[in-house]
Amino acid sequence: MAEAPSRRPDLLIVSLVFDDLREDDLRGDFVRILTPEFRAHLQSSRIGQEILQRFTSSTSAGNDSDDAGGLEGFGQRYLETMVTSFLSSAVPLWAKRSALRAHLLTDLYYLRNNVFGIKSTSVRRAIPIRYKRNMDAFAQLLQEARAHDLPVLTYIAPLRPDVSAPYDPGQYRAWKLEVEDLVRASGAVHLNLEQLVPGPQWGTYHADDIDFMHFQGSGHRLVAAALKPFVLELIARDKHAL
Repeated sequence: MAEAPSRRPDLLIVSLVFDDLREDDLRGDFVRILTPEFRAHLQSSRIGQEILQRFTSSTSAGNDSDDAGGLEGFGQRYLETMVTSFLSSAVPLWAKRSALRAHLLTDLYYLRNNVFGIKSTSVRRAIPIRYKRNMDAFAQLLQEARAHDLPVLTYIAPLRPDVSAPYDPGQYRAWKLEVEDLVRASGAVHLNLEQLVPGPQWGTYHADDIDFMHFQGSGHRLVAAALKPFVLELIARDKHAL
């Protein structure tokens, strides 16, 4: 069993969104909490090792903070660093190249969507390998929480009810059943809040692009109200057990 964390939280709340299973990369700022102890802990499980390996590879290959990072150990690095520094100070556009790159990638993203007719309402099918990695990580999270007697509250996030969901219905149903089985086996509490937030309380990008991911403040209040009694009960139960 892994060592208990030095600061034990009262409760772990996990919001589950089917669309998020299509992504499995960690954000770059994850490195801020990647202490030697945390790294060793990740190494203790198969999925943790895989996450760490993928994160290390991606940050090594895509570190924008050092344009000459690929020249580590070569004299050319010093020269290129000097040239880059000079251009950044002398040419305003050069200094803004990272932002320009981000704008370019965003423009290419929208261009691709226009060319292939992809809209926010288009059906997003699961990507098997990413789906498995995410579900393995979720299962590991539940397992570790149980090992540390940490109460867990999971919930299926609200889904916009006034338009057809952008998911394959069969895949979405199968995922919810898999989630329920995992949560039940772990002893955690699980809620389905799919229908909680009505259509008018959702956000929108513009008239032709429906937002399935974000709802307004009133919707967040509904979620908070739905979670509150379970949060209070689980925390009270846990403190009584301790």
